Amino acid sequence: MKLCSQSNWNLSTLIVGANNLKCLQLRILGEFLGQMRQWQEHLVPAFSEKIISILVVLYGLAPSTARSIVLPDIVAVLGRCMAMRRDSPDASIWKTAVTAFNNILEQSFADDLASEQKLSEKRSLVNDGPRRPQFWKELAESYENFLVGACGRAATLSSDETVPSDSLKTNELLEARVLDVLCGKVFAVCQDAPHEVLERLVNVIDRCAARTSALPLEAMVLLPPHCGRFSLACLHKLFQICSWQPGLPILSSKLAVSRIALPVLISRSESIICQFAQDDQSSGDPLPQFRIEELLFVLQELSTLEIHPLTATVLDISVKDMEDEFSQKLSTTHSRAFSSRNFDAGSKQTHLLLLYSALCELVISRDERVSKLLRLLLRLIGVQLGLISNYR
Repeated sequence: MKLCSQSNWNLSTLIVGANNLKCLQLRILGEFLGQMRQWQEHLVPAFSEKIISILVVLYGLAPSTARSIVLPDIVAVLGRCMAMRRDSPDASIWKTAVTAFNNILEQSFADDLASEQKLSEKRSLVNDGPRRPQFWKELAESYENFLVGACGRAATLSSDETVPSDSLKTNELLEARVLDVLCGKVFAVCQDAPHEVLERLVNVIDRCAARTSALPLEAMVLLPPHCGRFSLACLHKLFQICSWQPGLPILSSKLAVSRIALPVLISRSESIICQFAQDDQSSGDPLPQFRIEELLFVLQELSTLEIHPLTATVLDISVKDMEDEFSQKLSTTHSRAFSSRNFDAGSKQTHLLLLYSALCELVISRDERVSKLLRLLLRLIGVQLGLISNYR
């Protein structure tokens, strides 16, 4: 009996020692990566990338207790390596860091997602431990520095230089993967994230989506195509995180994010619509193709976007004010005046009502595709107001 107890004690000691060793190894590698920017010119790139690869392997082998301790530090140092893209766009180190960053986040959130979907009370890696707030802070900062600071930007090249098409394609795939992990993994299990962190992450996507529409027309002509594609990809993500498929349950995390993102999406859509209308009226020449494609994308997405009733409650829509406004505008042309009895505040497309004024600015658009989508949206608004029967 005594021998058995002694053996169990020795085994426990070995396990604890092994866990502490793995934690120490992760910390040492993290500290090394944290100083890498200062040593970058003295290091062989392949060596730095190898360190990152070892870090990912060790993280996968480490127990959850060790992971929870070092995760904020790993996210921070990988985020700094990713941000190297802004100053060294041709370096391979930031690409390796992006891949490692995505892999580690997917490992970290895997148990959380399973727990959320099964409605389990099980606590998991990211949601446990005193360092959780620090993790969310570092995560938001890493996404902000990389997506806002280093993605979707025109590279500074001399007149005789060009970026290889293969390199551009690889970079765009990496950017898309970062957005996929953020919107598909992080937002799926962020129920314990501070509200201000979720706002910051949503605003990161919005700031990237706003780049092209905020440019003057003369600058749009000079914009490289990959910059416009990145901006459009971020705009697409805003629509995705606000959308809901009727009949399917919605996770608490997705609901929380959608309630933050919906007002942001409405504001961004209104800005894009109004800017297009202003440019279209003031310019005697056809607008840049991307500006037209951006507006068509927004109108098409708005026509199909359906939101959860609990998400819609975040919108500031006063039924009484709407009744007074729309009855006055429409009673002269419609025998059936708008009434609050016809209005469903929990409708899946209530958001369209907030864009009515902006959409009216497109009435005189010279583009036939815009006019076609505009008619569809105005009819859908009529459905929301109970002025016409269901239209599809």
